[in-house]
Amino acid sequence: VQVNIAQSFSSFWGFASLGYKLRGESDLFAGLENTFYTSLSVERAVNSRWSLGLIYDYREAASSFSQETHELLPYLRWSPNAHWDFSAFSIFGFTQDSPDIGVLGQLSYRW
Repeated sequence: VQVNIAQSFSSFWGFASLGYKLRGESDLFAGLENTFYTSLSVERAVNSRWSLGLIYDYREAASSFSQETHELLPYLRWSPNAHWDFSAFSIFGFTQDSPDIGVLGQLSYRW
């Protein structure tokens, strides 16, 4: 179950996701737990093609063998036209089950 909320403020976008994962039971993975998660982000348009953003992610532990995660993801988005977007993310984790640091690219096409 997930709820998303988005709002624009001039050249800024705010976005929030709140959710709850129902994991069920598994013979293979004992100790799975239902979990709450949230993501909060803000994005600012630099011009018509470039945007800068920041995302904060929190997830409760998925099992009795893991810990919660807290991550910060600064990103840069390039939109060369109305159909294509490319986003470059860096990831910084703040808990043992989060990555220490990471890099991610995302290519999107809208029609």
